[in-house]
Amino acid sequence: MIKLFLNPLIAFLLMVMVSSCQTNSQCENSTESLVKINFYVMEDDLESAVFVEPISVYGLGHKDSLLYENDSISYVLLPLMPNGETSEFVFEIGSYTENILFTYKTSTYFESKDCGFIANYEIESVSYSSNIIDTVIIINNEITVEDEDHVKLFFINNNLK
Repeated sequence: MIKLFLNPLIAFLLMVMVSSCQTNSQCENSTESLVKINFYVMEDDLESAVFVEPISVYGLGHKDSLLYENDSISYVLLPLMPNGETSEFVFEIGSYTENILFTYKTSTYFESKDCGFIANYEIESVSYSSNIIDTVIIINNEITVEDEDHVKLFFINNNLK
C-alpha cells in the first residue's frame, strides 16, 4: 500500500523539480532607447529622403564604437550614453567628416525582472559641424524604446554627388 502511494508522489515531485528548473523568463521587449536620424536633401523646396554612401559612423568616447562602416543607408540608430549628459558621434561620408553632439537628460525606469532598467532620454539640443550637413531638426525629443523618428538631418545636396 505504501509502495502504491509513493510512486505517484515521487513522480509528482520529479515533475515539480524539473519544471522549476526551466526558465521562461526572457525579456522579449526592446531595452535600448536609440536616436533615429533620417537623412534628407532639399530639392525644389521639397524634402527628399536620401541614401548616403559610403558612410561610417562611430561614437566619441565609446569603446568599440564603430556603428556603421562603409554602408549605404537612409537613417542611423544611435545609442546615447545613459551615464552622461552628452554623446558625440562622427559621420564619415566620402571625403567629409561631420560631428554631431547631443545634449540630453536621462531618466531610468524598471521595466521588469527579466528586462531590468531602461534608460529613456530627452534631447535638449543638437550641435553639429557643417561641412556637408545643412540643417539638423529635432522632430521628437523623447527617446524611448519605441521605433520612432527623432531627427531630420539635411545634407547640402550638391555635396552628395
